Amino acid sequence: LLVMPTGTGKTIVIAHTIKQGRWPGRVMVIQHREELAFQNAAKIEAVCNEPCGIELAQAVAGEKHRIVSASVQTLNSKSRGVWRMQNFDPREFSLLVTDEAHHATAESYRRVYDWFGANREIRHLGVTATPDRTDEEALGQIFDTVAMEYSILDAIDDGWLVPILQQYVHVDGLDFSGVKTQLGDLHKKQLAAVMEEEKIIHGVVDPLIQLADDRPTLVFASSVAQAHRMAEVFNRYAPKSAYAVDGKTDRQERRGLIQAFRRGEFQYFCNMGIFLEGFDVPAIACVAMARPTKSRALYSQVVGRGTRPLPDVVDVAETASERRGLVANSAKPDLLVLDFVG
Repeated sequence: LLVMPTGTGKTIVIAHTIKQGRWPGRVMVIQHREELAFQNAAKIEAVCNEPCGIELAQAVAGEKHRIVSASVQTLNSKSRGVWRMQNFDPREFSLLVTDEAHHATAESYRRVYDWFGANREIRHLGVTATPDRTDEEALGQIFDTVAMEYSILDAIDDGWLVPILQQYVHVDGLDFSGVKTQLGDLHKKQLAAVMEEEKIIHGVVDPLIQLADDRPTLVFASSVAQAHRMAEVFNRYAPKSAYAVDGKTDRQERRGLIQAFRRGEFQYFCNMGIFLEGFDVPAIACVAMARPTKSRALYSQVVGRGTRPLPDVVDVAETASERRGLVANSAKPDLLVLDFVG
């Protein structure tokens, strides 16, 4: 298991691990989101200078591909009683990589590990920013050792991530006393009922607009209804300044909105559980936590969406102090994190 915070180049480490040449056979990289499968494949191709096959829905990686990037859902899909993963011969593979490896204890992942684990010589690398789970399922069930752990504070001190300015925003009428704890976090339906109240939504949006100023902002909501309602309210203040996505948003629409956000065409991107992992937009300079949580792992994932420095800012520097100076003098010297409390 390799533990590195968001924005410190986990995919680049994966790619260089693959490139090392220690692997006489093929390499399988698995992840749980479509965006991650394509994003990881692109970076692996750039580092390894060879094509990376995609095994995802209708896309099929051929035998000519030494490296394969697949979604765990696709590998677990069945056709005529045969698992898709069974199209791959475990004996041909030397390395299995799991991105966002905190998901590794799930049954779908274990099924993949059992299949490829038939090859007793295969090595398994898991990479994650958040090795703890709210359900307290131990990753030690899957991984034998922690190869390295690099903390978010180390990465900020080393100048690879931007400093964090964290601020509590008190919202009048926001009361969590009736929200129970479920599986180590706030009860989803009870929390949503609180956060969806009209008064609370305005109590979040109004100060957020003032505090975020012109920063590109990612907003995390506790429910689909809250995400879309907040976008509506943002757009009352400034038309076309906000959009919302959720798990049912059409894929093409979601991709289009992500690209528009990357280009800076709107400021506030509201979401419900979509951008917790694998969402790489360095321009994000404000993260709004309108989804209170008791989970350290979830909170770390949310904050990590905005800790990257702008492209090409720190890459040329050789020392930590140089990198910190370059970040401080850049167009994104820090990340503002807003927590809404009652």
